[in-house]
Amino acid sequence: MTAFNILLVILVSVAGTFLAEALSWFFVYRTDEYKRLKSNVEKLQQRVDKGKEILSANAAKTSSTSSTAVVPAAPSTTTTATASEKKEKKSAKEKKATRYDDMLEEANKGLTQARAKSSIAVGAAMIGLLALMNRYFDGVLVARLPFEPFGFLQTMSHRGLPGTDYYDCNMIFLYILCNFGIRGNIQRMMGTQPPKQSFFPPPQ
Repeated sequence: MTAFNILLVILVSVAGTFLAEALSWFFVYRTDEYKRLKSNVEKLQQRVDKGKEILSANAAKTSSTSSTAVVPAAPSTTTTATASEKKEKKSAKEKKATRYDDMLEEANKGLTQARAKSSIAVGAAMIGLLALMNRYFDGVLVARLPFEPFGFLQTMSHRGLPGTDYYDCNMIFLYILCNFGIRGNIQRMMGTQPPKQSFFPPPQ
């Protein structure tokens, strides 16, 4: 284990991530089709979030009104009509929010399909890079982990290394850790990060 090996793996991870994002940009992110799909997803996401905020506020208002209301002796026709109108408006807003949710889901599918076009090129490049690195670092102790991995992580981090000291780390595991740590930053730097999505369903 040497500092040079650790630095080399980190540099290769950074270079590999830049290469993957550059290929993705060339095949997908620079195209007008992807830009149109991304803009559509972002607009729909804003409408969905706004609709959820309105429904949530209305639900909270209805709950507060119900808990403090006094039951009348005999409801009038006007009161009944007003309640019916409010119910229809609420139903219309819920249907509109559901429609935007469906449109957003379809738009996200289109965006995912567009990004999938670069998967083959990126996958081939990464497999070639890892095969080259694995040939150089086969059976080489690259780093010492500050923790002992468990389960399949232990198998991954110690694969190809001699002995039973599971604090020892091979090249593949360090490469994956570095990749997870830097990929998001590189995507933000290159402007290739996917649009943010909301995973919370609208209130009932």
